[in-house]
Amino acid sequence: MYKFFFNTFIVGVLILFSNNCLAQEDLIKSKVKTSNREYDFLTKTYPKDSTKVLDGYYIRLLYKDSIEDFNFTYSLFVNKETKNVKAVLIKIIKHKKNSDKIRYLCMPINNDELYDDFNYESSKLGISMLMFYECLNKLLLSKFIDDKFNTERLP
Repeated sequence: MYKFFFNTFIVGVLILFSNNCLAQEDLIKSKVKTSNREYDFLTKTYPKDSTKVLDGYYIRLLYKDSIEDFNFTYSLFVNKETKNVKAVLIKIIKHKKNSDKIRYLCMPINNDELYDDFNYESSKLGISMLMFYECLNKLLLSKFIDDKFNTERLP
C-alpha cells in the first residue's frame, strides 16, 4: 500500500515538472478559448458563492469520485449560446475533523497564459491532495480514451 502511494507521489512530482515541457500550443486547438473573465469567475467569484453562475453560462457535472478522505468533482463550464465548453471546474474537498479544506481549480481551454496559472495553482495543493488529484486525472484520462476510442466501435 505504501509503495503504491510512494510511486504515485513520485509520478505526480515528475508530472508537475514535466508540465513545462509540453505547452497547449504544441497540440491542435479549436477556436474555443477560455477568457480571463471566465477564468476569474471560476477561481475567484464562484468559490465564494456557488449558487450563482455567470450570465450566459451553465455548469454541468462531468465526473464525481471519492478517494480516501477526498471528494473530487469535475464540471464543464458551458456557454449557453454556443454550447462550447469554455473550461473545466475542478472542486476538491479534503474532509477534516474540524473543518473541510476546499479547493477550486479552473482548467482553461486553449489559453496558454491561463494554463500556466492553472498549473501554478495545481502545484499549490497539499501533498496528499495533489497525489490523489494526479491519480484521479490518470484514471480519467484512461476512461476518456477507452470511452472515446473503444466503446464507440462496438456494434
